[in-house]
Amino acid sequence: MSQWLSRWNRIGLPLLGGLIIIAATAIIWRQGGGDDVPRENRGQVSLAAGDAAPEFSLAAAGGEDVSLADFSGKTVLLYFSMGYG
Repeated sequence: MSQWLSRWNRIGLPLLGGLIIIAATAIIWRQGGGDDVPRENRGQVSLAAGDAAPEFSLAAAGGEDVSLADFSGKTVLLYFSMGYG
């Protein structure tokens, strides 16, 4: 019995502690880390067909900043790609 208890203290308890830390980290991460914005709503804007687009600026492929206001009155097509990053 004491040999089993000794092995548990050396291996089992640290392993159990590590699993608890991993589980707690996963739970916190899945809940969004305590941010004010719900995880499912981050970076999203809900629009319906025909709604005006919200004002925004982005870096274009050439590196310059482009604003939606630069194209006022024109049709705009946005294309997002996992390019050069």
